[in-house]
Amino acid sequence: MKFRTVLITAAAFCLTSTAQAVTFLTNVQAVGMYGDGSIFIFVTSNISEPGCTATNRIDVPFSHPQRKEILAIAMAARVSGQRIEGAVNGCELGSPTLDGSKNSYIYLID
Repeated sequence: MKFRTVLITAAAFCLTSTAQAVTFLTNVQAVGMYGDGSIFIFVTSNISEPGCTATNRIDVPFSHPQRKEILAIAMAARVSGQRIEGAVNGCELGSPTLDGSKNSYIYLID
């Protein structure tokens, strides 16, 4: 009986604790790569992803399947002055992160 109660409680927690992606609309100040191939994008607006200490940078992990496409979007925004809009989902190294899920995205706007 105790196991059943724990299982039901865990299932209820999983259903109610889905993370909500944090959206942003900003200009790109700088774009670059870390030595491990991860990408950083410095932006002009703060992104308030819970738990993140750096709010003016978006990180993209090396393992992201669309890493090169995200780099191209960020570089195009930097060169053209167009803004980027999207959503981050989680923190990596203290920065808002574009993870590999459908909860995070990025695109050019304007």
